[in-house]
Amino acid sequence: MELSNMKKTPSPPTKLALADPYNIVKTDELTNSKQTPNSPSDHKETISKSDLKLESASPSPNAVDAVLTNDDSHGRKNGNKRTAESTPLNAPTKKLKSRTTKIKESPGMTDHVKKAIHHCEINARIRMLFPQDKVISKTCMSARIFACFTLYIEQQKENTATVQETPSRVTRRSHSSQLPILSFLRALVSVESTSLGDKPVQRKLVQFSAYDGSSTKPPRDSVMGSHISRQASVDAMIRALEEINALLSLTQKDERNAVIESLQSLCQFLMLLETKTKDNKSEHFKLRSECAKSMPFEWEPNRFRRVARLYRQDLEKICSCLEQQNQETQTKSIRKSLHDFDVKLNLQAKLAESMGRTIRYHLRRLFNPIYGPVTLDETFEEQRKGKNGHDAFRHPSNMSSILQMRHPDWYSPGSNSAVADGSVSAVLNVALETIVNYFSAKLFFNESKFTLPAFPASFCSSPAARRGINDISEIISDENLDTVLNEIGNAQRFLAAAKACRFISDLLNWPGVEEEISRLGGWNLIEECAKQFHCHRLDSLSSNDAHLSVLKNVKEFLKRVVQCWNNMKDAAKDCTDELDTLWIRFQCDQFSIIQSQSKRNRKRSGVTVKEVLTEGLQRHMFPNIVEPDDESDEDEEEEQ
Repeated sequence: MELSNMKKTPSPPTKLALADPYNIVKTDELTNSKQTPNSPSDHKETISKSDLKLESASPSPNAVDAVLTNDDSHGRKNGNKRTAESTPLNAPTKKLKSRTTKIKESPGMTDHVKKAIHHCEINARIRMLFPQDKVISKTCMSARIFACFTLYIEQQKENTATVQETPSRVTRRSHSSQLPILSFLRALVSVESTSLGDKPVQRKLVQFSAYDGSSTKPPRDSVMGSHISRQASVDAMIRALEEINALLSLTQKDERNAVIESLQSLCQFLMLLETKTKDNKSEHFKLRSECAKSMPFEWEPNRFRRVARLYRQDLEKICSCLEQQNQETQTKSIRKSLHDFDVKLNLQAKLAESMGRTIRYHLRRLFNPIYGPVTLDETFEEQRKGKNGHDAFRHPSNMSSILQMRHPDWYSPGSNSAVADGSVSAVLNVALETIVNYFSAKLFFNESKFTLPAFPASFCSSPAARRGINDISEIISDENLDTVLNEIGNAQRFLAAAKACRFISDLLNWPGVEEEISRLGGWNLIEECAKQFHCHRLDSLSSNDAHLSVLKNVKEFLKRVVQCWNNMKDAAKDCTDELDTLWIRFQCDQFSIIQSQSKRNRKRSGVTVKEVLTEGLQRHMFPNIVEPDDESDEDEEEEQ
């Protein structure tokens, strides 16, 4: 009878939740049990076998009291009184307090229990945010990081909200799709996804990174159309830069502040992700582990640290640019492009490098012969078959049957030189770099007016250079020697620029060259890539490729190069004569190579002048363009 008259205590929960990974709630009774965080009712969770065993057993009233006490802490902060339903009658108040432990608060949390992010949620979010290019089936680390970021931000918002304010799943998804930087994040994911290519993912012992373009398939000279992978990667990086410029071109301060807030949140998350730790139970380690589990196959979690650091470095610089714009709102002109700021992104450096390699490949394709069998890239054949310009990439260059490069008989650069290999593109690249270094690229970018700089009136005209030396043992003063060496350097730079102009003028105006280039597709791909290189001001990020930007308009560039050579022709002849005379004045023929390397003769004036003059030949001795049959005719004459 006493049992029947007793008031029934509330029934225990039907299912114990997953264990709290952050050790937020701890009780004496629930050491091996699992507590359910406040989450939407439609959220499904997986139950392990151990959970099923715990579910079948009824927990003690004290355990239920501990859970209810933690849930009720928020209600008492708001001044609400405990109800009879939330507190068992047979549990004394003092004893209940002794069995209750306080919630450990973490940043962004108040009274709600933080829930761990699962790799299944990351994959679901990837399908929602990044449906393009089949990212879910690729080893795309950026997609995992950004998807995990959106889940992490939503979790932070839920933890700071009350139970009534907790958003539903539909609301959370709508918030993620309205992220101010979502379009930019999709562009970054596209860069990595494009670098991975469209081939099925295979598990290998060595996996190249795609976030920095390492896995982009490089073009091969003997495979026609193999440039398509790198070209696609370049296009994806250009779209990412355009997205950055779109963020910087926002005119409303409220919009910029929203972008800044999102970028700062992402940077904080990336900093958390890249934190190094040996604790497998730490938050950052678990985030990396879940991102790794969401990959198509087994992946090392620590690889996400380097990726996070790379993206954070760029995002912090972009955020700094936006903050500078907010300070410039009172000025008349606000910088609205990335190249207006003094920043250098990793994305820009990689784009400059990829563009330089793309232009060099097309120069090789137009001018260099191919030794060995020639094949056609399968991917290019599938994508470009039947389209305009497809046939231009099916055949190698026949430039070697149109022209040949040759040095004078008295000068031999060696059997391993570009001239000996017939690599016209290599010599053309050196000529372009020489011209830009002497004139600067701005001379060829001014479309309205072209003015040649003033050329030296004389060369090596100082008294020390005119006098020379009377004997090989004579040593002139250091001041006079420095004067002579500076004059030699100036003369060689001018002569190199003049001969580079002559080489390019003779090469591109040689009979049959223009027709052969048109047969191979023309200059369109090179000009388009050079335009983008110049438009995004990438010359400061890649000094080895800065000179290639002058090819943005090859026809106009050639016209100005011809003008330069016509104006420098006579001065180049005088410069050559002065250098030859200087060789005689300092009796360079009296010194051998062994003597020039001797410590005793190292300070002799003749030895130093000879070394400088000899080294300068490698810079200004550009080959002549001749008919390809001349050499064979000479061999026949010698045999006769």
